[in-house]
Amino acid sequence: MLSSFLNKTRWIRIFFFKVVFRLFRNRLYPYKDILRGKTILIVGNGPSLNRTPLDSFNCPSIGMNKINLIFSRVKWRPSYIVCNNGLVMRQAKNVYKGLEIPIFLDFKGLVLGLWGKHISYFLTRREDSFSDDFTLGVGASATVTYTALQLAYYMGASKIILVGIDHRFKGFNSDKSIRRIERYKGVDDNHFDPNYFKNKYWGIPDLHDSEKGYNNAKIFFEEQGVEIYDATIDGALEVFTKISIENAMEMCNHD
Repeated sequence: MLSSFLNKTRWIRIFFFKVVFRLFRNRLYPYKDILRGKTILIVGNGPSLNRTPLDSFNCPSIGMNKINLIFSRVKWRPSYIVCNNGLVMRQAKNVYKGLEIPIFLDFKGLVLGLWGKHISYFLTRREDSFSDDFTLGVGASATVTYTALQLAYYMGASKIILVGIDHRFKGFNSDKSIRRIERYKGVDDNHFDPNYFKNKYWGIPDLHDSEKGYNNAKIFFEEQGVEIYDATIDGALEVFTKISIENAMEMCNHD
């Protein structure tokens, strides 16, 4: 029922957000090229993150969604957090409000009551093309990682390293486009924390559309001379050049 309602009202929401977003777009301006020429670490939420030595990385980083669930176990903190999923925003609402880390939310976050000086908004477009200007709209492609890649480009990154992007989900036929929302039953073994979506609503992953976005990003970055590497431990994504976690740490710490 929830999925049906969201699908039926999608165009209304897109039109409303597009019009009102113009009033808040200026919050993104200070981040343009703020990390020009730097290496950025983009941190996913897959189970491999539990084997990733985050405390050994010392470079600007972008965390995503409920990355805060790992804070009790590591000293590392992301420089920025990105979320484009309304369900996650609702579930992490109080956490996001209490953090001092700069947070980038899809514009629906404003409607959900997520306000604060540390919160900026972006507008997710219906099409999946890679955006060369974060302030004018962001391609979606079924994964928040794609949004993070576009933010990294807007910030001026010359080198991007991915970790925690496992790109596999147990128990779900995620190779096909199945745009629906359902309650995750039992312990979550598809993310780094068993409580990540435990008995909570989540959107069924769409690895096919995600890979479309990743390929768009790869082509764009190659044209722009931006290097991107995947250091996810035992990750299933085959789009980007693979490097070891040791090489990733060396790149990040000797930028």
